[in-house]
Amino acid sequence: MARLSIRILPALVGLGMVLAGCSGPESPPAGENPATGEHFTSPAPPAPKPPAPPRDYKAVAVFVALCDNAHQGIVKVPAALGNGQDPANNLYWGAAYGVKRFFTKSPHWAPVPSSARFEHDAILETCVFASRGPGPTVYVAFHAYDGARMKEVLTDFFEAAAGKNGNFVDLVCFVGHNGLMDMQLESYPSPMGERPPAAVVLACKSRDYFLDPLRKAGAQPLVTTTGFMAPEAYTLDAIIRSWAAGDPAETVCRNAAAAYAEYQKCRVRAAERLFAPGF
Repeated sequence: MARLSIRILPALVGLGMVLAGCSGPESPPAGENPATGEHFTSPAPPAPKPPAPPRDYKAVAVFVALCDNAHQGIVKVPAALGNGQDPANNLYWGAAYGVKRFFTKSPHWAPVPSSARFEHDAILETCVFASRGPGPTVYVAFHAYDGARMKEVLTDFFEAAAGKNGNFVDLVCFVGHNGLMDMQLESYPSPMGERPPAAVVLACKSRDYFLDPLRKAGAQPLVTTTGFMAPEAYTLDAIIRSWAAGDPAETVCRNAAAAYAEYQKCRVRAAERLFAPGF
């Protein structure tokens, strides 16, 4: 199965793709050229590649498991919201508090036109947003996964959390039903990059189910949850903007709780108990 490459994000926003160096034909080994009788020596080994220059932007990848009445162990929602093959109307994508619609209407984010195409057929739609206002630009790529393909979205999320894409992605987020309540992956990745990203999991009781796999991946858990919750876009928005501002994990969680309490019409103290920072 083809794997999603989050490295496509800079191409979507015109920042240029990080490409591997190309090499020409291999030089023959040191010795005598049998065709001419000439002697030659091998060229000197290439100099070490210099470190990549610091970036003036931040990159976030969000993996959205579309709500699916038929294929997920969830409390059923209205049919239009729970069709996991219809992103446009899905609870976590196109509905009022779905990520695409919420970020499209937000004054804090601007849609970035893109024509991304993925070989990964579990991904039904992708959209990209850029932050507005002062400070380094934050680019967020959202990926809507078929609600029947929970294994694929979990696999891709954990591989991204392990740093599969090198140092490109700074924050990875999972949004949707806690699929680990229904199934276990055959294996979980070990660290793949020099600097695995920070990780957020907006799903019911995600701390109990996701924390150990994230530790194995070498990721830096930023926010997980301790109970049942609605993984909707207003909470993710508060988390990303607080994280981008450089807030510590405890402050990020408080900002998440404030947004959750506002939209869910619940007590802030109760919402604060729902979000757990870091390890």
